[in-house]
Amino acid sequence: MPLPVISSQTLFGNDRQHTEDNPCRFSVQALESVLSKVGNERLGRVLGKQKTWILLENPQTHHEGVCLLVSGLLRSGLVTPEIIQRLLPWVNSPMENFRVTGTAFLAQIFGMNLVS
Repeated sequence: MPLPVISSQTLFGNDRQHTEDNPCRFSVQALESVLSKVGNERLGRVLGKQKTWILLENPQTHHEGVCLLVSGLLRSGLVTPEIIQRLLPWVNSPMENFRVTGTAFLAQIFGMNLVS
């Protein structure tokens, strides 16, 4: 059975198209879909207006997208100690994409907690 096509346009009314040659788009689309399915369409729309999804898809701006995503997740109360615990090993990962994502995620959490 083929998987359904996920369109951010359908989910959040955005006018952007995912870049076809970017494998990261599948992860971003899945994340958008999960937020929609758990009832956080408002958060998805806010993240879309902030261009978070576009930033996440681009390797040059991925860390910026992670920071915006974390801010939204924190405001919505969706970051749990379990999530933080699972991301800690990413900081020392041999894979650069995990290191960048984990470091940006944790830096945003710790930065927001220090300011709050």
